[in-house]
Amino acid sequence: VRHLEAEVRRREKLAAVGNLAAGVAHEIRNPLSSIRGYATYFGAKFAPGSEDRQAAEVMVREVDRLNRVISELIEFARPSDIKRRPVRLSDLAGHAARLTLADAKARGVSIDLSGAENGPEIQADPDRLTQALLNLCLNAIQAMEAGGVMGLRVGLAPDGRAFLEVSDTGGGIDPADHDRIFDPYFTTKARGTGLGLPIAHKIVEAHGGEIRLSRRPQGGTLATVYLPVITATTDSGA
Repeated sequence: VRHLEAEVRRREKLAAVGNLAAGVAHEIRNPLSSIRGYATYFGAKFAPGSEDRQAAEVMVREVDRLNRVISELIEFARPSDIKRRPVRLSDLAGHAARLTLADAKARGVSIDLSGAENGPEIQADPDRLTQALLNLCLNAIQAMEAGGVMGLRVGLAPDGRAFLEVSDTGGGIDPADHDRIFDPYFTTKARGTGLGLPIAHKIVEAHGGEIRLSRRPQGGTLATVYLPVITATTDSGA
């Protein structure tokens, strides 16, 4: 009962945040584009390497960072329109590994795909599910500041659902934070927006699945996405 009550409160909070985000994000994006344009224009008038040129470049980078936050707000607020088609989880895992390879290398993280071969095929929206998986992978990579290993594994759970796991060898989840990890804007990162995991959670829920995050006994975090194995007779637009 307590779990259901907490889930109802979480959904109410998500709905309120989503409605607010949709309006605020659109109002902010247009003036930000103008600011970026003027910063680029004035920056080009100064000599490369000069203090004024560097100040303008800082402005451009900060505007770009704000735009990324706004994009996440819009993504979080918009309905989860799912367009299902057959997709193999091992293909999604491999694609996510390729997309995050540069980030992993920059942090001294290696990617282990040995458990992500010949995964089950399900009916899902590959673009949306890839986005959720990317958020989990980037979260895992960023948790390993001193390097480590990110593992990807796919298969069938004992209950018949398909699963996709993302593991890391970082510091693990603080037990005090466990109940808040899917709350919007909750983050333990200095420059995090706190929307990556809520967006992933929303996408997986739209597929009729769930995400579980837990501490690994050997250290680090294990994020497991469970997805129903949908039959071919299911409406592809559901």
